[in-house]
Amino acid sequence: MGLRNFRRALCGLLFLFLFTAANAQTIWYVNDDAHGANTGTSWTDAYTDLHSALTTAQSGDQIWVAAGRYVGNFTLTLGVEVYGGFAGTETNGTAVANRRSTM
Repeated sequence: MGLRNFRRALCGLLFLFLFTAANAQTIWYVNDDAHGANTGTSWTDAYTDLHSALTTAQSGDQIWVAAGRYVGNFTLTLGVEVYGGFAGTETNGTAVANRRSTM
């Protein structure tokens, strides 16, 4: 493989990595009435407190918060979107189409 082809291949891999990383997004779930594993990975296993989701989420992630009361001092992470007022049954991104970040 010549140097030119090596550079093209390297640039292609770099672009693919950056594109994938830029689109990586996790949705964390919070429901003060959840009774699952408290992992935040689904409504069933939602975190029961907002603080846990806020400390877990990274830039590019979303936090979906079911309607309820969440009390405390919260620190937000730059690039994390927080949406609230969910019923706790929504399953896809269209659920936030008409919502605004609530924090």
